[in-house]
Amino acid sequence: MARWLGGFLVVALSVAWTAPGWAEEPAADAEPAFGYDKGFFVRSADGDHLLRLNVRAHTLFSLQSLDGADGRDQEFNFAISVARLMFTGHLMGPELEFRFEVDFAKGTMVLLDVYANYAFLPRVLELRVGLMKRPFARQFLHSSGRYQMVDRSFANTFFGEGYDLGLMLHDGCERAGLLEWSVGVWNGSNADKPWLEGRVDLETGEILSGAFTNVPDELHPLLVARLGLNLGAVEPYTETDFEGGGPRLGLGASLILDPDADGGEDAAVRAELDYQLKAYGFSLGGAFFVSARQRAAGAGGETGFADQELAASGAYLQAGYLIAERVEPIVRYTLVVPEGRKSAQEAAAAVSVYFHKHAFKWQTQYAARVNPGVLSGQDPGADDRLDHRVLSQLVWAF
Repeated sequence: MARWLGGFLVVALSVAWTAPGWAEEPAADAEPAFGYDKGFFVRSADGDHLLRLNVRAHTLFSLQSLDGADGRDQEFNFAISVARLMFTGHLMGPELEFRFEVDFAKGTMVLLDVYANYAFLPRVLELRVGLMKRPFARQFLHSSGRYQMVDRSFANTFFGEGYDLGLMLHDGCERAGLLEWSVGVWNGSNADKPWLEGRVDLETGEILSGAFTNVPDELHPLLVARLGLNLGAVEPYTETDFEGGGPRLGLGASLILDPDADGGEDAAVRAELDYQLKAYGFSLGGAFFVSARQRAAGAGGETGFADQELAASGAYLQAGYLIAERVEPIVRYTLVVPEGRKSAQEAAAAVSVYFHKHAFKWQTQYAARVNPGVLSGQDPGADDRLDHRVLSQLVWAF
């Protein structure tokens, strides 16, 4: 792994340095060729080429009391929950941007963002191609290093957040102004969670071959669109109100269409409405979700994309107040209601202490979860299951 990463760095820096403009003598008033500005950077003399390096790590302590079928189980451990290495910048001018982000936490390497972004008309019409976040659910679109709490609401995951391979037209995403929009098509698989694929001898159970991959054998396309409105110069994809000042509001709506292009009779629709309000250190955010699925065909019958039935609904609400730009208490409530099953709920409270805003902070959180197994299709039985979780993490980044 170290050899692979070292090779990548050598190649990246070599290509960058030998590109036209890197070796030119800088003008007297030129921007610095290297230094630190929201990350360590190397820049060509003419400014057409830029490579920026960022690192972020989360050291997490977790204590859980889980309500199981045979009584309570206690789990506790320390973990590196996030260990990110990020390369960003532009090539041959600011119009062509790139991002390469990989996570080494939990003993594995997982690619998250690997894409190129070209601005035909900056903040009006841009094209992004590669591995990226699908533009669905505001809280998922936040950087995990800028969360108010240790984690995000589980409603985001249940209703369709994810990294995926595809292409997207947009107007600048998080850099957009009053109006933001994005629309694209993706593989339809969560590419940040590779799966094992191979051949098995059905008689003996012997694994003949296998490898992890994030590329499906057959395209199962998802169409995803997002529309947002940002009022009062709000920073729409951060939660804590470090900016301060009067009321600012971000509103958004996202839609995922699964047209069942591969004929698997599993067409689906997922939608959400979200918001982020900030004012004088106070922040209030949340979202409402709904999903529908293709109705199962009766004996000898057929159904199609138009034959949808309600699958689930849900919502979350999260509020915090920043005190002296240093301490922030936060509360959150989440509700997910799968059709025909018990609901899953969470009530959580946290305190975040910011030593240097999001670059260096300590966060501690308690959550009570009711029937969390419902989220993965488990039946909690006649009685509700109640889990308790305490999470505490140190986050540092540069």
